[in-house]
Amino acid sequence: MDTSLVERVEVVKGPNSTLWGVNASGGVINVIPKSPFERKGGFIKLGFGDYNTQNHNLYYSTPIGKGFYLGFSVSRRQSDNSWRRWNKFWTNQITLQPYYMFENGDTWENYISYTKASLQLPGALVVRTSPTPIDQWSEFLRTKGPKNRRPMEAYGEKLGDILL
Repeated sequence: MDTSLVERVEVVKGPNSTLWGVNASGGVINVIPKSPFERKGGFIKLGFGDYNTQNHNLYYSTPIGKGFYLGFSVSRRQSDNSWRRWNKFWTNQITLQPYYMFENGDTWENYISYTKASLQLPGALVVRTSPTPIDQWSEFLRTKGPKNRRPMEAYGEKLGDILL
């Protein structure tokens, strides 16, 4: 969901979250979208920043029949982050929001969304570049890996102190 369409985010921790289902006993993050019933018309939002960072949003909502509303959103985000190689991204998103309000006040709300993205983020940070490149995970396994250790000790002694 495009962040320009979010009204609020609710975080429910612990056993109260089972109201959302049996498998939600640890907690639930509930994203509440903005309703086109409350807002008719639209907006255009443009943002620009360092490293060719851009954020473009277009939203429009209108009633198109008795009780039927339609919202439409288009957004693009991009950043070059040229301070590090392979740290660029862009994403395009289109969202269609058909809504219907019944005569008794009940509503049917739906989101149909399409996202296309290109994430050119680094796969592994390099510890050493020559003579043979080594990434961080390979170096971890070579020096502190889980060989002949209990699983908790494989991540270092400090992790056990933090969890206790």
